[in-house]
Amino acid sequence: MHLCTISVDRYLSLRYPMKFGRNKSRRRVTLKIVFVWLLSIAMSLPLSLMYSKDQDSVLIDGECQIPDPLYKFIGSIICFYIPLIVMLLTYALTVRLLAQQRQNLGTPDWSSGWLGGPTTALGN
Repeated sequence: MHLCTISVDRYLSLRYPMKFGRNKSRRRVTLKIVFVWLLSIAMSLPLSLMYSKDQDSVLIDGECQIPDPLYKFIGSIICFYIPLIVMLLTYALTVRLLAQQRQNLGTPDWSSGWLGGPTTALGN
């Protein structure tokens, strides 16, 4: 969840630098962290509440297992697949945005003169 939040924040900071890049207040960052932790607690709390009273429902053949297939299905979607899709999407958008910004700078090899590479003479 934290990595997902970081990827979204990174993309928004690049896409809208004047709105998101400069307005990172302590309150906004704290709210994001609290949201991620609350979501994580909300996903793990039912497991603790459902199976804390009856250990036989969790221990199957000496192994700790989650017998509820619906909880496993919903938990894996919310905690893994949705953040995965969001991260893949935001990183793809970030790469595309950076490629567009590089094209808008002018020549494709603009950095060669900046980094000390070969430059063309004006008199030729």
